[in-house]
Amino acid sequence: MRLEQKISEFLRVDPRNVVVFNSATSAISAGLWAQARVGKILIPGFSFVATLRSSQSFWPVDVVVRDVNYSSWVLESPAVEDEGDAVYLPVSPFGEDPSVTALSFLGRPAVIDCAASIGGQPDCSKMDLQHTYCFSLHATKVLGAGEGGFAVFGTTEAASRARGWSNFGRTGDQYFASGYNAKMSEVQAAFCLSRLEEWETEREEWLQAQELAKEVSSTLNLSLSPTGFSLINPYWLVKVPSNVYRDNLQRILADQGIGSARWWSRELSELSGGPSLPNSSKLVEQTIGLPMFRSLNQEMADRIGNALLIAKSELGPLSIGAEGS
Repeated sequence: MRLEQKISEFLRVDPRNVVVFNSATSAISAGLWAQARVGKILIPGFSFVATLRSSQSFWPVDVVVRDVNYSSWVLESPAVEDEGDAVYLPVSPFGEDPSVTALSFLGRPAVIDCAASIGGQPDCSKMDLQHTYCFSLHATKVLGAGEGGFAVFGTTEAASRARGWSNFGRTGDQYFASGYNAKMSEVQAAFCLSRLEEWETEREEWLQAQELAKEVSSTLNLSLSPTGFSLINPYWLVKVPSNVYRDNLQRILADQGIGSARWWSRELSELSGGPSLPNSSKLVEQTIGLPMFRSLNQEMADRIGNALLIAKSELGPLSIGAEGS
């Protein structure tokens, strides 16, 4: 497919190792199915529900939800008892180069949910052979194409298995025991190609938007997501002191005609019926998304900043310490 060829050039990887899907959720599922062995899947408690649902599709394989590091947001590093058939599903924080997240899982099977990391245009040419990087092309992402996703595999063999899984489990005249209709449509692919062709323009627009958000954040001393604005990140994620503070902040922003988002409603261990995880729960309660989009201009940024100043005067400091104190 032409889109897979273009993505391979964009990320500097063998085109045979790139497979496109109807969503990033399907890409994650395909990445897991492409693993040679899956005894249990370890996922982070702080992530979108798609991470959990993709893993649960492997029932009766055990899905273990583990806490994240409070500062980096990344799944805690593997423990000795994880040896065997464990496959890791860490989430690379927004805008982070997935190779940074991958460092904690070198030599171990890992399917990395790269979230919005495509904006940083990572170099996938030297990725671990046991790893898969999954990217989203959802409308809220950089290179947002409405819907769709793709995965970059460490080996051509794994990519071939994933491609077969997405085609009802069929590869040539052979069928796998499992499969799904997860192929990207031609219409989706054409739209994704158009987004890639306009990459330089989009990149400049995102950088300008990020600079405006960075100015407001710096002035108000906001506590940002781990990667902040170091790469092209389509989210303006801020940590606030508490869940109650967030409720009141959203009210004040709404009164000023400014929307905000709770991207995470519950941490995944609790959502799956397990015990609450301290760091994941704290991040769910403290994180809020401010408006962030390519067309963000100075007037809009000033409005957001003024609304935050009102909140600061009414609620107290907007920022929190590195340890959430």
